[in-house]
Amino acid sequence: MNDRSEGQDPALGAFGGLLAVHAHPDDETLATGGLLATFAAAGRPVCVVTCTRGERGEVIALPGTTSEGLAGLEGDRPALGAYRETELAGALTRLAGGVADAVEHAFLDTLPLSDPQVSMVTHTSGTSGEVRYEDSGMAWVAPGVAGPAPDSPPTAFARVPLDESAGRLAGLVRARRPVVVATYEPGGGYGHPDHVRAHQVTVRALELAADPAWRPTAEACRRGRASRAPPSDGGTSHGPVPSCGRPSSRPRSCARRGRGSPRYRRHVRSPRPRT
Repeated sequence: MNDRSEGQDPALGAFGGLLAVHAHPDDETLATGGLLATFAAAGRPVCVVTCTRGERGEVIALPGTTSEGLAGLEGDRPALGAYRETELAGALTRLAGGVADAVEHAFLDTLPLSDPQVSMVTHTSGTSGEVRYEDSGMAWVAPGVAGPAPDSPPTAFARVPLDESAGRLAGLVRARRPVVVATYEPGGGYGHPDHVRAHQVTVRALELAADPAWRPTAEACRRGRASRAPPSDGGTSHGPVPSCGRPSSRPRSCARRGRGSPRYRRHVRSPRPRT
């Protein structure tokens, strides 16, 4: 049963738990795995948002590792992205003590915008035409320091207009009201463009979610900023409550242990560089 404060708008069902925002599958484990597992073991709600599917990642197929025999995936972006999705699902189950779906998850590009016309970037789309944020790639610019890849495509996550991607996350933050939000520090740990952008998106999303006058509009995102015009109902309507990506048969997903007012705190962790 959901615990909500007396008189709280049910459309803003708060869950008062942990929200972790990461760039690629495996970052949630490398950077915040202990934090996620601790919250899950304590019975606290946990949501993970992943910004891309890691299509341009390295495959270190060493003998005796879980990547043994998978070297052929590197460079095959659709296949590698699909495989990393399955790895991510398995990792979240392990972090939740073996309980499937106990840790909620969504890819950032699947979170809704109040205005479906807000998407102002040409994304790679599947057969159904859905928006897809792609791994931006990286290049080593110094020992242990990454920078932008010279062949980063216009569809890369790091090149998506900030208020588009942040607007998607802001809707989730506003609806779910986590007490802890975890992401990277401003440098992204080691400079990966997607890690840096995930930090920027998270910080901007918190700013937007805390602004009672904010709502996304197509014109605002076209100009790279958010609209502050109040909605017609005086500021209480923000569109449909975003889903954390779990089936509707699990309505407790991100609406447990409600809080009467939003509290936004960033818990910043620096991940180790991927080698």
